[in-house]
Amino acid sequence: MKLGGLLLSLYVSLVFILVSTTLPAVNECDLNLDNCSANATCSNTETGFECSCTTGYEGDGLNCTGILGECTSGSSWSRWMSEDTPVYVEGDVQLLSILRSKYPDEVCASPTAVRGRSKDTGLVYSMTQNFLSIHNLLGLICSDVKQNIRTCDNYEVQFCCRDRPVIAYDSPACGTNAVCTNTDKAFRCTCLVGYTGDPTVKCTDIDECSNELSKCATHASCENNPGSYTCTCNVGFTGNGSVLCTDVNECLENQNLCPHPSECSNNVGSYECVCKDGYQMDGGVCGDINECSLPDICNNPSASICVNLPGTYRCDCNDGFVLNEQGACIDINECDVGNVSCAPNSKYSDCINTVGSYTCTCKDGYIGDGLSGCIDVDECVTQLGVCGDSAQCENTLGSYTCTCKDGYTGDGKFSCQDIDECSTRKPCTENAECSNTLGSYLCECKNGYTGVGDISCTNINECENTTICTENADCIDTVGSYECNCKDGFVGDGNVYCSNINECENKDSNECPDTATCSNTDGSYTCACIKGYTGNGLECQDIDECFNEKSVCARNAVCNNTVGNYSCVCNTGYTGDGSTICQDINECSTFKCRENSECVNNVGSFDCECVDGYESDGSLCTDINECANTTNPPCPVNGKCKNTPGHFACECLDGYQKDGELCSNINECTRNPCHFEAVCEDTDGSYTCTCNSGFTGDGKTCTDINECLTNTQTCSGNATCTNNKGSYACDCNRGYTGDGVLCEDVDECSEGIDDCGVNSECINEDGGWTCDCKPGYTGDPGVLCEDIDECKTDNTSCDTNSLCENTIGNFICACKPGYTGDGKKQCTDINECEISNKTCGENATCTNNVGSYTCSCITGYTGDGINCEDINECELHTPPCHTNADCVNTDSSFTCTCKYGYIGDGIT
Repeated sequence: MKLGGLLLSLYVSLVFILVSTTLPAVNECDLNLDNCSANATCSNTETGFECSCTTGYEGDGLNCTGILGECTSGSSWSRWMSEDTPVYVEGDVQLLSILRSKYPDEVCASPTAVRGRSKDTGLVYSMTQNFLSIHNLLGLICSDVKQNIRTCDNYEVQFCCRDRPVIAYDSPACGTNAVCTNTDKAFRCTCLVGYTGDPTVKCTDIDECSNELSKCATHASCENNPGSYTCTCNVGFTGNGSVLCTDVNECLENQNLCPHPSECSNNVGSYECVCKDGYQMDGGVCGDINECSLPDICNNPSASICVNLPGTYRCDCNDGFVLNEQGACIDINECDVGNVSCAPNSKYSDCINTVGSYTCTCKDGYIGDGLSGCIDVDECVTQLGVCGDSAQCENTLGSYTCTCKDGYTGDGKFSCQDIDECSTRKPCTENAECSNTLGSYLCECKNGYTGVGDISCTNINECENTTICTENADCIDTVGSYECNCKDGFVGDGNVYCSNINECENKDSNECPDTATCSNTDGSYTCACIKGYTGNGLECQDIDECFNEKSVCARNAVCNNTVGNYSCVCNTGYTGDGSTICQDINECSTFKCRENSECVNNVGSFDCECVDGYESDGSLCTDINECANTTNPPCPVNGKCKNTPGHFACECLDGYQKDGELCSNINECTRNPCHFEAVCEDTDGSYTCTCNSGFTGDGKTCTDINECLTNTQTCSGNATCTNNKGSYACDCNRGYTGDGVLCEDVDECSEGIDDCGVNSECINEDGGWTCDCKPGYTGDPGVLCEDIDECKTDNTSCDTNSLCENTIGNFICACKPGYTGDGKKQCTDINECEISNKTCGENATCTNNVGSYTCSCITGYTGDGINCEDINECELHTPPCHTNADCVNTDSSFTCTCKYGYIGDGIT
């Protein structure tokens, strides 16, 4: 409440106090004694009154302004208005008066609210009528034309007027099918998803099906809806239509589609009936194939007979044969089946399969008939000399072993050779020599080394004896020895003598050149250059006396250097000995020049010089054409020369004017000969016109370049180019951000402005985004993606011997009991018999089956395979031994021994 309202309230309160005893309370609101705003309501109180802004307005009640974007009841917004060209505003001139003068029938005298909109950003702001507030809020690009004058463009303005009727475009704030989003000091109108157009006026439905915006799945049809579209799977397919349409397996849904003996085969979008194996199509009916009519249908006809059956056939095998998986009759290997009667302890005998039968023989190293028993043969006793020399024989069950004695190697049976430890083991230390002996070896340190041969041999440093080499020799210790080498400049064996070498006696023994002398020294030599040469003795260069000693010859003489010496000769035009004196010869005293020339004596020579205005042609003096002299032209720069006899004249060229002795350039640009969008540049003797940047032409005529139609613009491929006078502008397209030259894709996914549904993934694309259900989910990715129960489909890829378990967003394949693997690619049978030797009981054999296993007691034992007990054959109802023999039970077998007075095998 302002001061005026406060004073009025105090006055009214005072009156109330004075007359309260005799008068009723004063209602300022009814008496219009309040000073509330026209956009406020007055509420009477005991002590005065209160002012409150009405809906759509805000303030202290005394002053109420329109709330952002609202136009109060009884008022209406005008249409969006703007200038076709930039508006020029000076100082505090109000935008209202500018637009009222342009739109007198549409802009009211006292608008209750004003709002502006940027054409570039689409943002709508509430604002004052002041122009500066407009361009600051909208973020318009405004440039200074001159002091206190600015120009802005790309804006629109609306006015809320009480005295104007409400029209269709005034309510609501945004157009049909658009949503209003409040921002800081503004709001934004955006078309709903599936609509396009001006969101402040009207948004129309996008037909996604006709403009390829729909993203229906393969095998689906698109149907446009208001603001959206639906995808429906085609006949023969099922799914949500938008993400996935999978083939309907008619064969699973109706198992009676095809008559017997045919089976249903699913196709993409359809199915067909196919005859089962063993049947063939005949007139639309599946008839049985008589496989027995085919030649050699059974792999071994001599061992089997073919029996035709409906849809198949059977090969019945003869006795002694069994049918394999390929349908062939193969011989039964009784030895593998185990139904044989070889020796009780079968590990000492071998079963040999024959066609339809088998035989039993004792294994090598045993003796017997293979049926009743096999006894071990002690080869070390029965076969003396079975092992080689230097070997030991040891009997084993069913065999024997021959082992070479220590220090020998070999197979033990045929040969045992002495081990050469020196070549095989290398037992000696480094720098030791190994000597082989029978069954052993000897290690001795090499010459020049000391120590124990099989432990360590260290080098002897002979050079520690300083007298070991002769004088003028160097001792070099080597590994295991030493060397004596004569020093440089000496020759000898190094051990007894080293004599000095006289390198000067032999030219090949020194490096002195021919221009130097050689002097022998003890162990070496020196080289010194001879007179007339200089250098270090190894390289000697000729001394150029003419260069090093400039006064060696007389003045006006030439010094000629020679190898190791020099000579002096007077120059031409001089006479003397060259070494001490050279005097000038005056040729003009004896020689007369031609006409128009005069003789001039020079130091050492003379010249015949033509008089002024003439020049020599080699023999005569002719008139000089001064105008032909290009090296030193007689006329000033930018002048032209005209030759005359003995003289010349100068005139200025076009574009130049006489300026004393010079020819000065004329500045043609002072006449403004160029186009107003061109720059004039004065040149030497002329001028050039160059169109300004953004224009083209010869300079005298310049037209605007539309950079957007040429390759000169630098806009991004994801931006729109707008040509301006003399320039252009780049604006990034929707879905991109940047300065127009560089436009980067807006990642709606990372900024969280996508509309993807639950359990879906946002995939950013250039200028937009797409939504896909996460792996293991299906549905509309823009709304909801639900878990796929892969175990109910044919797409689990689980192995036939595995079980499928559905999980959230995925599934698990686990092998069935008795199988192992990853469940998906492979589930193989577990061979329980190979996992542990304790799978079955002791004295039992394990037989692996597909997905399981069985345990069977071995021959001579009985039980369930887990617990096997020895069979006491002697207690059987029918004893195995002869009546005149004694039966003795053994582990897994028995023995029969004839009683005293009887002979035989105890059985027969």
